[in-house]
Amino acid sequence: MVYNHAVYSVTNNIMSISRISILPLVLIAALAIALGVLIQQYNSQPKGLPELKNTLILPSPKALSMGVFVDQHAGYFSTPQLYGKWSIVFFGYTHCPDICPTTMHTLSEVKKHLVAKNSWGNYQVIMVTVDPARDTPAHLDDYVSFFDPKFIGISGELDTTTEFAKQLGILFIAQAATQNGAYDVDHSTALILLNPRGEMAGLISAPHTIDEISQDLIALADYYPQDHEQYTPVNSEKDEHQSLPQKITESKTQLKLDINQTLNIENAWIRPSPKIASAMAGYFNLVNSGEADITLVAVESPQFNNSMIHTTVMEGGVAKMRHLTQLVVPAGGEMLLQPMGIHIMLMQAKTPLSRGDTAELTLIADDGQRFSISVSVRNQPKKNQ
Repeated sequence: MVYNHAVYSVTNNIMSISRISILPLVLIAALAIALGVLIQQYNSQPKGLPELKNTLILPSPKALSMGVFVDQHAGYFSTPQLYGKWSIVFFGYTHCPDICPTTMHTLSEVKKHLVAKNSWGNYQVIMVTVDPARDTPAHLDDYVSFFDPKFIGISGELDTTTEFAKQLGILFIAQAATQNGAYDVDHSTALILLNPRGEMAGLISAPHTIDEISQDLIALADYYPQDHEQYTPVNSEKDEHQSLPQKITESKTQLKLDINQTLNIENAWIRPSPKIASAMAGYFNLVNSGEADITLVAVESPQFNNSMIHTTVMEGGVAKMRHLTQLVVPAGGEMLLQPMGIHIMLMQAKTPLSRGDTAELTLIADDGQRFSISVSVRNQPKKNQ
């Protein structure tokens, strides 16, 4: 059966962030219908398939026409480069502050976990950029190698990327550019599984967790031993992506507003990002132990040219970045800033920040109160993964 998946790529000037447009709703509806058709197909699983945590497998693989892409080393990448390996394909872009680095970090941790169990086998990770205008091979090289030196990044002409995404049921929409030329790209978050014949075999839907993806990939490797024998496998490799030693204690800062208001900032961290990334993201838990709501309306940082309170919104499997004009921490309550949710978007670092560095953030309330904190650049705390 042919899958009627919808995918659209909209140029920067087609939508204005400042006004409501019906077009995104139409696109999301079309994608929802398409994914509904796909999920119905998944209801008929291959015989003997092991129980999987968050992975759906097609009853029969779907042939693809990939087209010609360029990898991060400026070499051609097309269907032959898929042969002999199981490919985990993610559509994203290097200027993404939250979803993409979160997903890439998760995949790097999955690989470390499987390598430790001697189960990585012939898996490979491929990031397809949905922003080919900005993501040159050099940018992709810096970006994907930050997470793992063996990860692959590819870019293609917009039409080529759109057609390939369409076959996989992936949606991406470029938003209108701001006055400084920056723009976000809304995109689907599913991970696509391609078998060693270069066919679509299934998908791993969000949310993505290290443990569930690891368990599913190990189970699939055991279920498809014929693919490992028929094609030349890649030997399990020693992990080359060593984390830098860190001795950073958990951040807990108490900010006193007045005798009745206290804001506690707990578990504060900024995700490390490749030097070429134009944005980073900060996360922490805001605890209001006072007697009145605290409404935050802005954030500043001397290390970045622009900062704002941001959120990631998921609609029909598509991740959208949105600016929040205010963030209310209720009296006696708390507000959690976390990956794939509310976060502090930090754009255009004046000097690149690496693991172990700190950034100064100032949270600004609607009554003019300013609350300054120091946040370390470090890996995601284990308990939040």
